[in-house]
Amino acid sequence: MSTQLSSEMSLLLEKMKEQLNLQTFTITENITTTVLKKVDEKIKPIIEENEKLKSEIEKLNRKIEILEKNEKGNNLMIHGLPEQKNETQEDLKTLVTITMKEIDVVLKDEEINRIQRLGKRDTDAGKIRPILLATTTLQKKIQILKNKKNMKSNTYITQDLSKEALLKKKEKRNIDRKENEKRKRSETSSILKLGNGMPFSTYAYAPTENSDLSVLEAFYYEISLAIKNNTDKHIILMGDFNAQIGARQNNSEYVLGKFGHGKRSRNGQKLVEFLIEHNLSALNTNFNKNKYNKWTWISPDGSYKNESDYIITNYPRAFTETTVISNLNFNTNHRMVRCSLTKFQTKISRNHIKNNMIKLPSQPCLMKCNPFKETNEHITSDEIETTLKYDILENELQSLYISKNNAHKRNKYQLSEHTLQLIGERKELIAIQAKKENIKLVADLSKRIRESIRKDRKVKRLKTFEHYIQKKGGVKKALKELREVGKE
Repeated sequence: MSTQLSSEMSLLLEKMKEQLNLQTFTITENITTTVLKKVDEKIKPIIEENEKLKSEIEKLNRKIEILEKNEKGNNLMIHGLPEQKNETQEDLKTLVTITMKEIDVVLKDEEINRIQRLGKRDTDAGKIRPILLATTTLQKKIQILKNKKNMKSNTYITQDLSKEALLKKKEKRNIDRKENEKRKRSETSSILKLGNGMPFSTYAYAPTENSDLSVLEAFYYEISLAIKNNTDKHIILMGDFNAQIGARQNNSEYVLGKFGHGKRSRNGQKLVEFLIEHNLSALNTNFNKNKYNKWTWISPDGSYKNESDYIITNYPRAFTETTVISNLNFNTNHRMVRCSLTKFQTKISRNHIKNNMIKLPSQPCLMKCNPFKETNEHITSDEIETTLKYDILENELQSLYISKNNAHKRNKYQLSEHTLQLIGERKELIAIQAKKENIKLVADLSKRIRESIRKDRKVKRLKTFEHYIQKKGGVKKALKELREVGKE
């Protein structure tokens, strides 16, 4: 009986302890929340007042900066001018006016607001104190700054900037210096001479296939800007483009060589469009190599091999070879692409000279052709002098050549009546005296003419294809004819 009572008492004690613990926890929690609320209520106005004071201090600092700028707006610092022992204000003024005359600036007395040496004089150290020159007008200050490049050696002019402005300028200079160092480390410039021009070479790393399309377009936009600034140079662009170009899909992709292989990815299509836009060639596709050894990237597990590193240029004839180096001891999943340059300058093709040569008919043809019947009678007669015979023959040949060219031009362009009508209207407008209204009309007509010519060419191209498909069953001859027309 006593044991049962003791066990029950122990259970009651444990329950009482638990309830006491809960009560103490709830009491302490309530006390802390109430105390914190009261503290927050008391601190809240102090925090608000502190924020107001901060905003007011910021406004006052801005006002001080504006006042300093206004005060130092027309100030200049002249460094390096020699200092005399007993230098007076008049001596200082004459020294500054003479210095200004040397840089082709006329400084009158009424244009000087203030002039003085800055800092304490230290004869032992031998330091030359700078001169503070405050002009009355901003125009005079700008004139002095424009001509400061004419200053003598060991003398120079700077603006009178505040300490904060000087610190900002110094920080910006340090940032620019670090960026330049990074750029120099990441980019190496080429000193090779290609043909008759200096090259512009740069490295690139394109976004991956999984990246957003806007990121890819931004990347190619930046490269396009760099290329547009160097259009007069031979461009060499190399790097990891994360793109699979694959084989040439049609003849319009002339920027690709005959030896591309594989499928084309999304980034590859974008790269091909970029090459066509800037008339650049991918050298990896120009040389016949074993397609199993052309890969430049391998996946970490070794299951995928792709060609994603390219060398691109606008001067492909300066290169004789493009190979992939496979035996370099580097810890990387990429293989290096190497190009070989020609030792001597490549010769320019002279086919255009041959095409422009006049092919004269032979003498037997001259006698048989119908256009020369009357001319033959004049040439064979003994009554006409030799010089006159030569003039007659030359005129006949020129007229025949001109008529042949005109006929060829008609076959070449085949403009529609609508296009010819627009060209006639533009000709009439141009003949009238130039006015603003006419200039706008001429510009609109020119735009319409260009669009109409594009349509005419498209129609001609389709007709040529249809003709040769019906006649020969293929488009090879059609492409040849269109290429020949484009060359002329």
